[in-house]
Parts: sequence; C-alpha cells; structure tokens
Amino acid sequence: MRPPLALGLILSLTVASAWAGDRVPLPRPAEGWTVELVEQAPRILFPTAVVVAPDGTIYLGQDPMDMPGPPTSPLDSIVAIKDGKVSLFADKLWSVMGLEWVDGTLYVVHAPYLSALRDTDGDGRADRREDLVTGLGPKLPGFNGINDHVASGIRLGMDGFLYISVGDKGIPRAVGSDGATVQLFGGGVIRVRPDGTGLEVVSTGERNPLSVALSSTDEVFSYGNDDDSKKWPNSLTHHIVGGHYGYPYQFLAAPHRTLPILTGQIGGSGTQGICYNEDGLPPAYHGNLLFCDWGLQTVFRYAISRSGGTFALKEKTPFVTKGDVGDFRPFSMAVAHDGASLLLVDWAFNGWLADGPKTGRLYRLTYVGPDRVSPAPRPMGTDPAVRLKGLDHPALSVRLESQRILARLGPKAVASLVDRLKRPEPPTGRLHALWALDAIGTPEARRAIREALADRDAEVRLQAARSAGIRRDREA
Repeated sequence: MRPPLALGLILSLTVASAWAGDRVPLPRPAEGWTVELVEQAPRILFPTAVVVAPDGTIYLGQDPMDMPGPPTSPLDSIVAIKDGKVSLFADKLWSVMGLEWVDGTLYVVHAPYLSALRDTDGDGRADRREDLVTGLGPKLPGFNGINDHVASGIRLGMDGFLYISVGDKGIPRAVGSDGATVQLFGGGVIRVRPDGTGLEVVSTGERNPLSVALSSTDEVFSYGNDDDSKKWPNSLTHHIVGGHYGYPYQFLAAPHRTLPILTGQIGGSGTQGICYNEDGLPPAYHGNLLFCDWGLQTVFRYAISRSGGTFALKEKTPFVTKGDVGDFRPFSMAVAHDGASLLLVDWAFNGWLADGPKTGRLYRLTYVGPDRVSPAPRPMGTDPAVRLKGLDHPALSVRLESQRILARLGPKAVASLVDRLKRPEPPTGRLHALWALDAIGTPEARRAIREALADRDAEVRLQAARSAGIRRDREA
C-alpha cells in the first residue's frame, strides 16, 4: 500500500506547486483598480523610463549601466513592447532616464545627451540618432558612483518646449543645436525646443527631481528625494519660471528668499510620475499627480487645487503599495495610448550596482470602478476641419496632436485658428489655438495673440502673456 500512497502524495504536491507557481505576486492598487504583470526579467532588465506611442507600442528604458555596470560606459538600451513581443529599439546609450514620444520621434534623456531617435525604414529599430543637446550633465557619475542626480524626466508642453528635470549634479555647460548654452548649479528644470534650439533654465534650487509632470495648462511639477541631512524633504514642487527653491543653503539660512515647495516629507526616495490629463478615467482623477516613491515602495496620488499663483495640496493617498511584492520599487509611470490604463515600472531591487540579479517588472493598472468611463473617439488623419475640432477633445494628447498638425499647415491655418481663439466656448480649445498661432508666428498670428492679452478669460490672458514673454514680443 505504501507505493500508491507515496505516489498520491507526490501528485498532490506537484499539483499544489503548480497552482502556487501560477499565482504571480502583485502590488496592491487602490480600491477600484486592478493590476496585471505585463513583462518581467529576464525579458526586460533594469527598467527605468517608459512612454507609450499612439499605436500602443510601449518604449521602455533599460539601465544596466547602474546594475552590473560599469556606470561609465554607454551600455543602456530601449526596448519596444507590443502584442506580447519585446524587441530592441536602440542601444549604445548612456543612462536612459527620460523618454517622450512626439510625432514619430522618441526623445531620450541619457545624460550628458538629449537625443532624438527615429525609425525611418519601419523595421522597428531606430536607425537615426540626432544629439540635440550635449553636455547635459557631468561626463562621469561623480560622488555616488551611479548615474543619479542627473538630467532625467522629460515632457512636451503645450508651448512647444520639452521640459527636463535635472538633479543636483547640475549642468556644467550644456549646448543646444543652435549653440545656446546653459549652466545649472544644483537641481531644477530646463527646457528646449524639439529641434534642440531655445535651450534655457526654467527653475533652480531643487535637490534631485527625477521627472517633470505637466498639467493641461503647462504648469510644471516635480517630485524628488530628501537629502542625507534629512532637512530637505521629498519635495513635491510647483515650478514657476525663474523660481528658486532654496536647496542646498537658502531653504535653511534665508527661506524668505526662496519659493516654497508644495509639500514634502522626510524619508523615502521620490522618482518619476505623471499628471493625468486624459479622458479614460473618471473626472476625480483629472489633473491628479501620480508619483512613484522608490524608497517608500509606494505610488502616491496627489489631488491639488489652485491657490493664488501656485497650488495647494487637497489630499495625498497611497495609490499603489507593495502588496505581496517584497522587492517592489516603483520607478516611473506612463498613460496608455487610450488613456484608460496606466503603465507602472518596477526596478524590483533595493539597490544599485549589483552584478548578478536580473531585475525588473512592468505592470498595467486598469480602473474597474462603478463610475468607469469610456474614452471619446480619437480623430484620425490631418484634415484641418477635423483637427480644428480636435482642439476641444477631452484628452490632452489629442488636443496637442491636433495643435501640432494645424501649426504645420502654416499661414493657411491662421484664419481658422484666429476664429477659434476668439470664440469663447469651449474654453480649452482656445488655448491650443493660441499656441498653434504662436508656432506659426506670422504677423497676423502674433497680432491675434496680443489681442488675447485683454481677453475676458484669465487663462487665455495668462497663456497670451506666456507667449509674448517667450517670443520677446516688444509690441505686446
């Protein structure tokens, strides 16, 4: 009788092991959300920044420079993920910490470079690289031996600039494609045109903001790390052009000479995040900031509201916690192409420069609550009438795409854009019409923007003033 009993025990254990093996440990999302594992090591390795193209392709940075190393050789890469396949898109990159996709171009922040990558032959791999900005940070990792506290996150604004967060290793001397130069002592935010021109500093006095998140009206936010003295917090900051936030000295010695951060806490290690501006989630999520905290193993959701010339925190809540994943280390996020789900990158290791472990996970978060919504249909093509209506679409990504398409039409689009700017409803489309006119820049376009300086709508006046300042319009 003993052999059958032993055989039965073996079979039971085998089935139990198989069942346990099918259960994938997952982090715990907020109520109303589900989470699923999309990819994990070894199919992806040491993941950092992530962005999603309009066709649903996920572009994911990989940073072996800061795991097996060495951190002084261009070993990083970007993979493309679509339909369950992972393929190499680009390699021989420096530390990939920021990705943004705009009209067929993948913009990559890999200090000391900002590069534009394009796949011109359609084989799924970048075959053209243009370094738009050089000197974007120190040539070597510096004091902590890893590629941290450097240029990192990147987002395209309504005003046509790429905004880039920079850690406190700073920028000794960066050079844009037009020869413009900037220096940055400490951390802050810079911006540059997508062709590498117009490089300039936005704000200073931050420690280590790892990403920028832009609101639907181009308000700039970042979330960073506390310092070793535990006096500067994990700072959620609203960046105002020309603003100085006091790190490393004035926030203690002369705080009256600095701008305040929005909120912060000691402990943890803030990394990257997003501002949700799409139409695939309920209105309660619109304009929310979602930032990863690598150290606290949590993604936080921040609800904010206008307060004078800046913003105030309404509520901070955990959005994703580690759940069953002991080594959960959230690094970055992106909105999926339809606006209805979110991608979450997990470094999946408590440390850096470890030669051995193969780490990394990519999750998808989907809202399934009773108030879930369906995204509005996306316009296709370049028909001017369709794209003019696209300026009023509820999803920011669609509005920005429509704005760029109309701007590329040049002078022949000016009349319809001026008409849209002057029509009061709906108000959102007026802002995008204004910035399309700014990009076209003809005398008629600039005249319409100057007239908008006296508009009844405060947001229209604000955006017109921004345009006049950026363009140094002396007639405004």
